[in-house]
Amino acid sequence: MARDLFIGFGTPFWNGSIHHVPTFTGAQVAGEFLHVGVKTIPFVGSMLSVALVFLLNSAVAAESAVAYLYAPIRGLHRFLSHKWYFDVVYNRLVNRPLLEGAYNVTFSLIDKGILEVAGPTGSGWLSFSIGRFLTSVQTGRVYDYAFFMLAIVYLFLAIADLFV
Repeated sequence: MARDLFIGFGTPFWNGSIHHVPTFTGAQVAGEFLHVGVKTIPFVGSMLSVALVFLLNSAVAAESAVAYLYAPIRGLHRFLSHKWYFDVVYNRLVNRPLLEGAYNVTFSLIDKGILEVAGPTGSGWLSFSIGRFLTSVQTGRVYDYAFFMLAIVYLFLAIADLFV
């Protein structure tokens, strides 16, 4: 067996990372040297149980299809086959309110609300408004531009004088 390469007696594979009991009993030593037929019994039992479960499941599935058509037990069959409706109740009471709350708060209020207005949409609208205002005050005359420059310098000095 390939198991002996990794955890057999005297193998240096794990190099002491797995703690072995320092004293071996006779049953442990005898278990290492069993006949291969005895060691394969768990594998054969597992394969037989898988085949048995497959056969029983096929028979029950065929019977449940016939039983589902029988009206008096249809409600019981639906109740038992839908896991007692735990998923439906859990989704309606827990998952859906959490999902709707996350959508309404996180997505609608924060992402589409605050971040959108303070971010790309708000800055685009502000740039457009400032551009529209600057277009309306643009006359092409030099004395208008000189007036605006002097007005801005005067406003700046007045504001600076308030903080001094």
